[in-house]
Amino acid sequence: MPLNIKDDIVHNQARELANLTGESITQVVRVALTERLASIKEHQTGLDSAAKLKQLTTLAKLCAEHMQSSNHSSSHAELYGKDGLPQ
Repeated sequence: MPLNIKDDIVHNQARELANLTGESITQVVRVALTERLASIKEHQTGLDSAAKLKQLTTLAKLCAEHMQSSNHSSSHAELYGKDGLPQ
């Protein structure tokens, strides 16, 4: 399937890159497109992650607002006597 690009600047850039890398013009175009696609997809995934993080943070704040505070401690010291045995 041929790709016909009618832009002299693009042709010159592809030719220059091919000369610098020793690759064919087809190969430099393929690599450029592959790298650009990967970059765009990575950026989109990052945006999706940022949106998810924002949603989770909002949910966590809502949960925290609805939790009842308690006076319980995690030391459990009141469960043991002075000798260290359970009461």
